[in-house]
Amino acid sequence: VDRLSAVEIVQAAVQALGGKGGGGRPDRAQGGAPSIEALDQAIAAVEQVIAQRALRRRQEEHLDRWLERVA
Repeated sequence: VDRLSAVEIVQAAVQALGGKGGGGRPDRAQGGAPSIEALDQAIAAVEQVIAQRALRRRQEEHLDRWLERVA
């Protein structure tokens, strides 16, 4: 939960499916869409959200290590 929000993931999928909104708690979220015809795009959108968060996390860790060395 502290690394990736379920809300962020659901919102990306819902938007790709042509729906609006999506929400809940960081550990549990839900959303709706009119159809699942764009399921491949929704999966790609979720993968992108996860990849972006993983990249940000690595950047934050790298910065933390660098700051510890220069402190």
